[in-house]
Amino acid sequence: MQTDAQRPASAVDTQNNLFMIRQTLTDESRGDTSQINEE
Repeated sequence: MQTDAQRPASAVDTQNNLFMIRQTLTDESRGDTSQINEE
C-alpha cells in the first residue's frame, strides 16, 4: 500500500480539498472565524 505522499492526488482528493477551501471561505464570510480567535 502506498502512502499519500507517494501517489498522485486523485480526483476525489482534489474535490475534497476544493470543498474544504470553499467551506473555509464560506465560514470566514459568515464571521465564524471568531470561534478560532477566541482562545
